[in-house]
Amino acid sequence: MKYFKSYFVIQLKRIKKLLPGIALMILALGVLLGTGAYAVIKDGSYMADQKRYTLGYVGEADNSLLRSGIFLLENEDSSRDMVELKQYDAEEDAKKALRKGDISAYILITDEFMGQIDSLSNGSKLQYYATSGQKGITSVMMDEIAAVAGNVIVYTEKGILSLDQVMEDKEFSDQERILQMTDFFNEYVKAIMARDSMVQIQTVGMSDGLSTPAYYFTTLTLFLLMMIPFCGIWIFLGERDAVARFMAAKGLGPTPQVLAEMLAFYLLNLFGLILVTALLALSESIFKYNLGELIKQEGLSVYMLPLIFLLPCLVFSTMGFFLLDAIQGVVNKVLVTFIIDIFMAYVSGFFYPRVFFPKAVQFGSNFLPSGAALTMLANKQMGARVFEPSFMLWAYSIIFILMTILVRKARVKY
Repeated sequence: MKYFKSYFVIQLKRIKKLLPGIALMILALGVLLGTGAYAVIKDGSYMADQKRYTLGYVGEADNSLLRSGIFLLENEDSSRDMVELKQYDAEEDAKKALRKGDISAYILITDEFMGQIDSLSNGSKLQYYATSGQKGITSVMMDEIAAVAGNVIVYTEKGILSLDQVMEDKEFSDQERILQMTDFFNEYVKAIMARDSMVQIQTVGMSDGLSTPAYYFTTLTLFLLMMIPFCGIWIFLGERDAVARFMAAKGLGPTPQVLAEMLAFYLLNLFGLILVTALLALSESIFKYNLGELIKQEGLSVYMLPLIFLLPCLVFSTMGFFLLDAIQGVVNKVLVTFIIDIFMAYVSGFFYPRVFFPKAVQFGSNFLPSGAALTMLANKQMGARVFEPSFMLWAYSIIFILMTILVRKARVKY
């Protein structure tokens, strides 16, 4: 125990000597990530979900009802806030636009389809083209648009002409027939345009149920915690193997060595977290916002962050320590650790919501330290269970400690 305390104090003194440079690196990293997050949140476009699908259609809409339908979709229907229609004269132009990403999909209005509308039939379907990667709500929405064009137009036209035929058989005057057909047409239009009143749309969050500000705040803070161990890479340079063997000869074995070094390294990471907290407190006073209101967590103070991120900070500290201690060579330490961190951050949804990834990737990310940390913090903010992800983070921390001890024993032995 005497040697453990002495060795722990030595590690703290080493960190103290390197602390100014480490603090500058942490602050620079925090400012860069914070600037990016502030730009996203300040823009405010996420609140209105302003990104619209651009749907192209190829061909001339010569049919009067079809032309009227396109006009209503572009100007009167509630879908105009979600879908932008763009006409192309040639299918090849639409294909090029689709490949370039200028449109989400396109519909081919064929002569056969136009003929079917003129003959009051819906036997011919619209041809809808999209990229192979489009799945889910996009395809459903596009299919629905195609179905509307193929069914609603035909059946409304049939209804209006049927009314005209009945009134003609009953010997109504031309003026009366025109008035009734106009009223009938208006009723059809009202019924179609009023379909948005059948549902209530509610935004439940960008990913993991979190709002966009809360999501970016959580993921960028976690990514910063993953990067903080890089700032202390100088601790892992020098003749570490020789020092480990010397301390083992003095009676301090690999296990207490690793525990003392990891404890000091964890305190360094906590110091980085406190610096981040100070940056957020400063930004609150400068930009005049409240963190709890921003991420819709009433009563959340910026000074509570070290407690909230305590466990993720532990797992990233032990993981970073294991990687930087086990890998030999400065270049190898940086490259391998950086690639692993970036990969884990990406598949866990730190940069891009993981709901857009394939199901297998989403499932696998839940079992990564980064994914478990995001799940735990998201569940905590949403009031859901945090036992499973918290248990996983504790388990990963213990595993990284044990693996580091095994590596240290092998070095001391050989």
